[in-house]
Amino acid sequence: MTACAACFSASAADTAVNTQGGGDGSERCLVGVAGLCVGGTYSGAFSLINVFERDLGLGPFVRAGDDDDSIWANSVSGGGQVQALARYAGDPSKLGFDAGGGYIDLTNSPPDGRVLVTSASAYSGDARPADFRVAAADWMPIPLAAGVPFAFVLNDVAMAYKITSNPASGVGSSGYANSGLAALDYMVTFRVPDSVPHYFIAWEDRNPLLGNTSDHDYNDLVVEVRFSHPLPEPEIYALLIAGLGLLGCMARRKSRLANRRFDQ
Repeated sequence: MTACAACFSASAADTAVNTQGGGDGSERCLVGVAGLCVGGTYSGAFSLINVFERDLGLGPFVRAGDDDDSIWANSVSGGGQVQALARYAGDPSKLGFDAGGGYIDLTNSPPDGRVLVTSASAYSGDARPADFRVAAADWMPIPLAAGVPFAFVLNDVAMAYKITSNPASGVGSSGYANSGLAALDYMVTFRVPDSVPHYFIAWEDRNPLLGNTSDHDYNDLVVEVRFSHPLPEPEIYALLIAGLGLLGCMARRKSRLANRRFDQ
């Protein structure tokens, strides 16, 4: 199955990401302006997306529309992988998933106020170079067969609530703090221009039960994903239709075989 990543396009109606980390410039921002954070302590520092573009040597990343990233699937069986690379939040959070059977952990919580990179030398000119920590890759597998739909879930350990990427309906949508709050998007996605399905997902961890996404910084947990891709709604419907068509073909085949035996 191939991703519909080329279809991604953020619109004016999509979630706005604050260009100041923490809402007041007290944390490293996710996107900034022209790759740099704006205002506050981190003014002029590289944004998180800029950091990861530099670290991979791939860019620019493409923002996904909010309607395109709620449900995901592995590209190959057991091949999806994730690693947590940044956290700017007092609350320790982990990433997990729900394929319809409940929440399952995937990652640990990265250190607060730090960005895990493969080399620190590329960031010597940053306004806050102490944020960068060199770390080996720590990929964790997503243990699902190819094409099985699932939702990503943020597990805020300190606050004891979980936030799903798919709050509207369907797989991984029930029993979470933002279930039924589809108008509030707590996760944004960026596609990496790579030869394999490759994304960064970034979370806002403010309590959905308060009815808002608060500072809109989306730097509370940033995770890299590869060999897994979003399933936009049209693709989900296509899979459903294909499945129903296959069931219909099987039923007709059984009927023809039964009639043939009766005729004999």
